[in-house]
Amino acid sequence: MKQHEPGTYKTPESKCLNCGKVMDRASNPDGDHGPPEEGCLTLCIRCGAVMAFDRNLGLRGLTDQEIDEITSDPDYMLHLGKMARAIQFIRHAAN
Repeated sequence: MKQHEPGTYKTPESKCLNCGKVMDRASNPDGDHGPPEEGCLTLCIRCGAVMAFDRNLGLRGLTDQEIDEITSDPDYMLHLGKMARAIQFIRHAAN
């Protein structure tokens, strides 16, 4: 998988399930942990919708089980908060 910026990885073009924003890259706000894998969580850069990567690194909705796991685990919630803050930073920098 081709890497663009440090910690940013090319993914197949996929539309956000909420707003339709086409995305083709993934980054981790906690630093470079390698490319995304099936089941990794992601947020839309435009609307902040939470999704997961499928086995082809396209976007899919979360299962009920994943939602239960995320909302009951403080570490997941902390990670989602970091991701949301990173999106806000990117939006602000782009304006």
